[in-house]
Amino acid sequence: MTVAFPCRLCGKIYAHKSSMYTHLRLCGKEPKFSCVLCGRRFKYKHRLQSHLTSNVHALRP
Repeated sequence: MTVAFPCRLCGKIYAHKSSMYTHLRLCGKEPKFSCVLCGRRFKYKHRLQSHLTSNVHALRP
């Protein structure tokens, strides 16, 4: 039997309680980190850093 942990705010189901608690901290909140180049917004700083270090904004010939 698999135990499920639903978010009490949005209903999303998580297999691990710790994942649900991580999600719960930011569920329903606006992203506070944004890319200065394209304006894309992120809830987590590390997601913005990944976006900036990827080739998303590389100049193409």
